[in-house]
Amino acid sequence: MLRRQVPSGAVGEDVQQLEQEVKLDPSPGWALPDLSGILPGVQAEAIPDVALETTYYDTADLRLARHNLTLRFRRQTELVPGARRTDDRTTTEVWTVKLPASSADNTVLARTEVTWPAEGSPGAPAGRRTARRARATGRGLQSRDYEFEKVHAEAAHFVQAVALGRPLEPVAHLSSLRRRTELRTSDGRPLAEIDEDTITGRDLLATQERLPRHGGTPDVRFREVEVELADGGAVEVLDAVVRRLEAAGARRSPGKSKLARVLAGGSPEVSLQDLYRPAPVGGQGQEVAMSEVLRDQARSCLDALVDHDPAIRLDDPDPEHIHKSRVATRRFRTILREFAPLVTYGSGADLSQRGHGVGTGHPIESAEAGGPESLAAGGQARPDDTGVTPNRTGDRTGEGAYGAGAAGKEINAAEVWFAAISEDLKWLGGILGSVRDSDVRMQSLEDHCAQLPATDGPAVALLLATAKGQRQSRHEELREAMSAGRYLDLLRSLDALASGPTSRSPVPNALWVLLSEPAATGMPALAHRQWRALRKAVRRLGRAPSNDALHRVRIQAKRVRYLAEVAAPVVRPAAHRDAATLTAKAATLLQDVLGDLHDGVVTEEWLRETALVAATSADRTALVAMGLAAGQLIAIEQQTQRTSRAKWPAIWHRLDRKSLRSWASDNQ
Repeated sequence: MLRRQVPSGAVGEDVQQLEQEVKLDPSPGWALPDLSGILPGVQAEAIPDVALETTYYDTADLRLARHNLTLRFRRQTELVPGARRTDDRTTTEVWTVKLPASSADNTVLARTEVTWPAEGSPGAPAGRRTARRARATGRGLQSRDYEFEKVHAEAAHFVQAVALGRPLEPVAHLSSLRRRTELRTSDGRPLAEIDEDTITGRDLLATQERLPRHGGTPDVRFREVEVELADGGAVEVLDAVVRRLEAAGARRSPGKSKLARVLAGGSPEVSLQDLYRPAPVGGQGQEVAMSEVLRDQARSCLDALVDHDPAIRLDDPDPEHIHKSRVATRRFRTILREFAPLVTYGSGADLSQRGHGVGTGHPIESAEAGGPESLAAGGQARPDDTGVTPNRTGDRTGEGAYGAGAAGKEINAAEVWFAAISEDLKWLGGILGSVRDSDVRMQSLEDHCAQLPATDGPAVALLLATAKGQRQSRHEELREAMSAGRYLDLLRSLDALASGPTSRSPVPNALWVLLSEPAATGMPALAHRQWRALRKAVRRLGRAPSNDALHRVRIQAKRVRYLAEVAAPVVRPAAHRDAATLTAKAATLLQDVLGDLHDGVVTEEWLRETALVAATSADRTALVAMGLAAGQLIAIEQQTQRTSRAKWPAIWHRLDRKSLRSWASDNQ
C-alpha cells in the first residue's frame, strides 16, 4: 500500500494512502484455495481474524455518496486465538475518508484513503480525551444500546465542502467477521492480504420512516473477498491471486462499495453515484427554458468544484485538479455575464441594442470591472435603495430577497443576487488562477531548464527553488480560502441555483420568471452578441498587435467557446447544433494558441523580475550565472511567443466562417 504523510497545512495529522484492491463475490460454499507458491518464493499464512463494526456517515440526501466519497468510523477488534477475556484483544478505532476510485481497466480499484485515529484509540495524538458519543434514539439501529460516534472534527472539516456544510449523520452500519490471509516473501516481507468478509449491513436511512432505496429490508447479508496489495506489492501478485481465486469459483464483483450495496438492498450492481441521479435539465432538441440552462450550468460548476475539492486539500500534485476547478469558475462566470441582461431587461428583450461589456450599467458587468457601480464587494451584497441587504445563504421563502413586494423590487433583488454570486466566483477564480499560473510556470521552467547546459545547474536550481516556493505559497493561500465561510457560501449559492425554484430557496423568484425564454432562441441571441464582440476585438488589433490586445481576444474567444458548448444541446435544427459544436472546437484551438502566447509572456516577465531580485542579494559570480540562465530561458519563451503569433491568424480564419456563425443569431 502506497503511503505518504499529508503536507503541512493541508488537512492536519491525517495520513493518506493509496489502496489498490480487487473485490470478488464467492459462490455458495466457496473456500479459500491454497495460495502458497502461487509465485516463486511466495508463502501464504493465516493471520488472526478481526471483528469489524463500521458506521458510514453522510448527509440525509447522501451528498458524499453522490460524489463517490465515503466517510466511515471503524472499530476493529483482533480475535486473538486462545484469548479468554476481551482485555486480551487489541481494538483500534479510526475515521476514514475514501476518495473516488480510479481504474484503467475498471477491475483494480485504486482509492486514496485519508485516516484519523479516533480520540482515545491507539495512535491518536496524546492528551486528547475520549470521543463523545451520540446515542441512537430510534433514528438508527433498533437497539437503543448502540452508540454512534461523534464525527471527528478534522474529518468533518475535510468533507464540509462536499457536504455543503450540512449535518453528517449515520446512514449505514455494517458488522463483519473478517478472515485474513497474508502473502509474504521468503524473508517475511508482506506482498498482499486476502480478506474473506461475512457482512451484515443495515440501511439506517430506511429505518427513518423511509423504505430502502431498492426494495427489500433494511438488513442485508452477503460475503465478499478482497485482495489488497501491500505497500510496494507488485500488480503481478494481485493478478496471480485473482486468477487462483477465480479458478476456485469466485467471480469479480461488479460492486465497488459496501455502502452502496447496503443502501441498495444488497444489490452489487449499484454504485454510490447510482443512489442519486438528478433528472437531466434538458435533452438535445427539447424545448427548455433559459432558466433550466442556468440550473444545469450551476450544477456543472458545483460538481467540478466539489469533485476536486478533496484532492486540492490534500495538495495532490496533479495540476488538473486546479485547472478544472478554475475552468469551472470561469465558465460559469461567463454564463452569468451573458445571462445578466436577461435578468435586467427580461426575456425577449432586444439585447443587440443594449451594448456589451463594461459601461452598460448592469451590476455584474460593473462588478467584474471593479467600478463604483458594483453591487457586490468583498463577497457581500450591498443594499439597494430600500436599505435592505439580501442574505444569499439564509433561509428565505420563494418571494424573492425583498418579500412579495412590487415587481421592480423583485427584479432588483434578482440583479443583486446575480451580481453577488458572480463576485464570489471572481474571488475564487482569481485565487485558482494564481495557483494555476504558478503550476504552468513551474512545468514550463522544468521542461526548459532541462535543455540548458549542465554548467548552468546551480543557477537553474535557484530559479526552480524560487518558483517552487512561490507555487507552494499559492497553494497554501488556496487551501486557506477553501476553509473560509465565503467559499462554503458560494457552493451553497451554486446548489440553490442548481436546485431551481423551491419553497425555501434563497434565489429570488423573479430570477426564474425573467429567464423563462426558450433556450432555443435565447442562447443564439447571447452568442450573437459575443460573436460581434470577438470579431470587433480582432478588427481593432492592427498589423502588430500588443500582447495585451491578443490576450483580450483570447478572453473573447473563450466566451464564444463556452456559449457554444452550452448552446449545442438546445439549439435547433440539427445543423445548428453541429455548427455550435464545431464553433466550440475552433474557438478552443484559438484560445489554446493565444494561451501559449500569454503563458510565454508571463513567464518571461517572471524571469526578468526574479533575476532582478536576485541581483540585489547574490554575489557577482552567482549574479552572472543567474543572468546567463535567465537569458537562455527568456530566449526559449520568446520563441514560443513568436510561434504562437505566427499560428493564430490561420486558426482565427478557420473560426471566423459564416457556416460556423449560422447558429448564432438574434433572429432565431
